[in-house]
Amino acid sequence: MVKFVKLPAHSQLQSFIQKGDFCDCAFASVTKAQMTAPQASNIALSQLPSWVTNLMALRNRIVSIFGLKTEQMPEDIDAEVDASNTNSLFQTHYLTEDEIIVGSNDKHLDFRISVLRDSGGYYVSTWVHTHNIFGKMYLLFVMPFHKIIVKNSASRIQKHVKTL
Repeated sequence: MVKFVKLPAHSQLQSFIQKGDFCDCAFASVTKAQMTAPQASNIALSQLPSWVTNLMALRNRIVSIFGLKTEQMPEDIDAEVDASNTNSLFQTHYLTEDEIIVGSNDKHLDFRISVLRDSGGYYVSTWVHTHNIFGKMYLLFVMPFHKIIVKNSASRIQKHVKTL
């Protein structure tokens, strides 16, 4: 079962958080966390449901009008990945076998996604720092979708671990 929890104190994502920032964290409980965090990140950030891919394509068309970055969605990856195969969708800001933090900075906001491996499972966390009113409006608009996507990403890790 995947549930929203507090970001663990030992996550390196804690170092990004400032007063007023958004941060959420979903925990995917597993019997044994066999994959490294980079491997789990590849599962979490790819193999997205078609509705997410379509929503991101729409988002990219809209934000390009305002001169914001548009991210290309990764193709589905094979389930067999190794620690050196980190996703190329976002810049890597921190990398160990137990945690990977990726993300991007833009005019309206900065964000990071962390996948943290723990003995009992994987934490999928998002941090967002808004720069202006447009960033705050953007965050407000995407929040309902974001929570579903984060939970879905953590669930994909959990399901993948069960098949190992």
